[in-house]
Amino acid sequence: MTGRVSHPKPPTSCTGCYAGGALSGRFCSSCWVFKHDHPGEAGCIGCGRVLAVKDGFCRLCWRQASAESDAAGGLPRGALSILGPGRRLAHHQLFFDRMKLRRAEGPVRTHDRRGRPRKPPPAPTARPACLYTQAMLFDARRDFTCVTERVGAEPANPWLAWAHYLAFRRGEARGWTRRARFGVQRGLVLLLSQHAEGDTIAYSEMFPVLRALDIGAERVAEVLEEMEVLVDDRRPAFDDWLERKLDGLAPICREVEAWQRVLHNGGPRTRARDRSTALRSQTATLERLRVDRQLEEAPPTGPTPFTWPPCSGSTRRPPSVTQPPPASSSRLRPSRTATAGPPMNPTIHAESLGQGGATDSDGDRRRL
Repeated sequence: MTGRVSHPKPPTSCTGCYAGGALSGRFCSSCWVFKHDHPGEAGCIGCGRVLAVKDGFCRLCWRQASAESDAAGGLPRGALSILGPGRRLAHHQLFFDRMKLRRAEGPVRTHDRRGRPRKPPPAPTARPACLYTQAMLFDARRDFTCVTERVGAEPANPWLAWAHYLAFRRGEARGWTRRARFGVQRGLVLLLSQHAEGDTIAYSEMFPVLRALDIGAERVAEVLEEMEVLVDDRRPAFDDWLERKLDGLAPICREVEAWQRVLHNGGPRTRARDRSTALRSQTATLERLRVDRQLEEAPPTGPTPFTWPPCSGSTRRPPSVTQPPPASSSRLRPSRTATAGPPMNPTIHAESLGQGGATDSDGDRRRL
């Protein structure tokens, strides 16, 4: 195999074809390919050397026969006319490496790039004139999968010619790449080959076809919208998101939905908020309303008037009214604010709270 040629390496000659130049090894790149395609070595009929041969002749002999055939004006069989059975070549023309197939004067290109010249831009076209419009009996979903670039396509359709002109003008203004232009042209051929006056194209009908062919539907939709034949029947993602968030807020559903739409889309006296700002505010507000609604509908679980978690979002746990007194308290004094009834017995009160204490005594019974 050939490798990279180091800079200080001096020029040399190929062992196979004697081509001079800066080589990476003993053979030039063309002789390496020739040896790979014709493995093994044998004696060459044309020059008598032992190396890789093709039909009995080495690569140098084949190149010499091709040159002699071209000098003779082009023989019918080319190099085979020179390399007869058992014929030895009298001499060989030497050449430089990687310059064997170059001509002294190449043809002058008439276009600005290699390969096939660019296609001319489409001619300016206006909207096709229509004398009458045939009304549709009923609306039916159109199937664009039966039309391909070779089957069912009608390049002479005036609507398609108008679409190609609009796409070319938009691509020049927006700076579309070559791949984007070709993709839009393919999509327009599939959608508008059988188009007529009064027909419309729904976004939901064209998107699966273009998606299967890896064609950007957004650019094609821009051209169809400029032609006023596109029906955008897509459902906004905000509507689905808002419908999920409003589930369970039936009493105030309409008010909250109206407020959220004004926040997202704006109103007569309100500007629409930024997308990220509106999303954060809407998410936090709707979650707060959902939690409050669940707390209102939840049945009471005990005698405590406190609710957990609190609506304020605090992480502190509220005090419990049923919390027992500390275990270190051995005696409980009666409340000083009590004005009616006999004083409370601390022992009996401690037993009622489950903290234990002294047993009933005679002094306590006399006090009661």
